[in-house]
Amino acid sequence: MKKFLLLAIVLMIAGSSCLGAPLTGKKNSIGLDHPLVGWFNPNYIDKQSGPIIDNLGINYGLGISYRRYFEPVQTNQFNPYWDAGTVALIVPYLGIGGDYVWDSGFYFGGGLIWIIPEIHGGYFF
Repeated sequence: MKKFLLLAIVLMIAGSSCLGAPLTGKKNSIGLDHPLVGWFNPNYIDKQSGPIIDNLGINYGLGISYRRYFEPVQTNQFNPYWDAGTVALIVPYLGIGGDYVWDSGFYFGGGLIWIIPEIHGGYFF
């Protein structure tokens, strides 16, 4: 029974990775994470919107946060990232984690800020 359950989980994860599509057309984010309110950076080279790669904004620690995804954000799959920022404008932090993003723009994820685990969620719009 354990082998069957493990096989089912592996197949679901593998199947979800091929169903993902790039998340485009979104310009902002809001959520209970770092950044609390964020803006997706435009493609500075050709001035056209494209897939979301990074998010810059303010956080609830009264600081600035930057989140960079390792690959362009795909819907219906896990998207790993690293982030950096400040708390109270002067105390730096580093983190790593991942988000699962749905087609509607909602996301849920978790990660580590230094060595402290955290979970978060929000909405891309």
